[in-house]
Formats: sequence, structure tokens, C-alpha cells
Amino acid sequence: MAEAMIEVQGVAKSYPSGDRMLHVLSGVDLSIEAGERVAIFGASGVGKSTFLHLLGGLDYPDAGAILFQGRRLDEMDEPTLAQYRSHEVGFVFQFFQLLPEFTALENVMMPLLIAREHGSDIRERATELLHQVGIKARSHHFPSQLSGGERQRVAIARALVSRPSLILADEPTGNLDVDTGLRVMEVFGDIQQRHGAAILMATHNAALVKRFDKVLEMQPGGGLCPCDSIPREPVGARGASRLTNEMDSDTQ
Repeated sequence: MAEAMIEVQGVAKSYPSGDRMLHVLSGVDLSIEAGERVAIFGASGVGKSTFLHLLGGLDYPDAGAILFQGRRLDEMDEPTLAQYRSHEVGFVFQFFQLLPEFTALENVMMPLLIAREHGSDIRERATELLHQVGIKARSHHFPSQLSGGERQRVAIARALVSRPSLILADEPTGNLDVDTGLRVMEVFGDIQQRHGAAILMATHNAALVKRFDKVLEMQPGGGLCPCDSIPREPVGARGASRLTNEMDSDTQ
């Protein structure tokens, strides 16, 4: 059995909500091997995004530990944690999070520029990734000139430009129509396999998880359990996928 790249041990997370504490995650355990594709399936609001934020080093758990290659994230000093976030993790968000004043190419280059990497190599690397996701011809267009599917392809290329070990994708097709979402996921899967990064995707869309090595269901209260069968509709949110799928951001 391969050694886990990411090891989650008994992680819990709560937030204050009025005069009480809202328990979002409780006793979560998970192992992710290098290159493995893992999907976390569950209704909106059960804690999937919170879990991804913890794995990305954007927040700390209240209890338990998250280890990357045997090192606890909460024991890393700030420079080491910043290095982890910028080089080992690539983020893909539902709402793209592209900078509107920069072109597609510049948005893909941005993580390397922030990390103070320079030279022609970063432009070549970003251009090649845009070619791989099928929108090299749109490199010099601004986000407002791109469709929703094209913006998400830019976001995928941006997530890969630092050559991360782990890609965290938070509802990456939640703002796209059905057909565009499935096409984006095909591109996502092909690119991820080509670059060899592990991927952890949070979704409530059952149609997206069929290509993943491991599918887990996040229960209300934040527990993870194996998802032996994929329901036709999102767990605990019947009809939510239909409403989501009717959102066609390509027309925006």
C-alpha cells in the first residue's frame, strides 16, 4: 500500500453561531495517496468547503491533525505554510475567482508572479496549460470576454501552473450548465492525469463523481463515510442538482 500524501486524523471544526457553537466537522479521517482522485459528495452546507479550506492551509482545525508528507500543517511556521499553499496546493473555485483586469494568460501566470518566479519559462508554462485545456486562442481575452466554461478552464490551468501535488476543487462546475460542466470535468480529469496531481473535489452533483477512485459522503455534522452507491440526486437535497444545472453561466 502506497504511503499517504495527505493524512487527516480526527479533525473537528466549529464556529460560533449566536449563543451556541455550530459543529461543522467532527472526527474526520481521510488518507489521500499521490495521484489519487477523491470526491466528497454531500448536500450544500454540510462542511465540504470548510474541509477543503483546512486541507489547503487556509484555516486550522479545532482538534485533530492534517499531515502533508508526514508534517503537520499546524506545526509549520508561516513561511513553510505559505510555501505549501503556493507550491503544493492548487485551488479551483466554483466562482472562478479570476482577476478581471488581467487576461486569461496573466491570470494563469499570477501564482508564479506572486511567488516571485520570473523569466520566459512562466509565460511558456502558462501558455502550454491554456493550450492543454483548449483555450490558447483566448489567452489575451479578459474574463468578461469569456464564457463560464472558458473561465473555469482558465481557473484549472491556474491551479496547475505551480505543478502542485494536490488540487482542491470546491464545486468546480456548480456555476455551469450541465453540458458545460461535464466537458470541463473531462478536461479537468485528463489534465490531472497528465500532470499526476492528486485531486480532492467537493460536489453535490452525482454525475461528476463516476471517474473518481474514491467517493466519500459527508454527513450533516461533518462525518465522512464511504459512499457505496451514488444516488441519482444529491444526498439530503432532492432537486438541488436540477436547480444548479439550470444555471447557465455561459450566457453571462
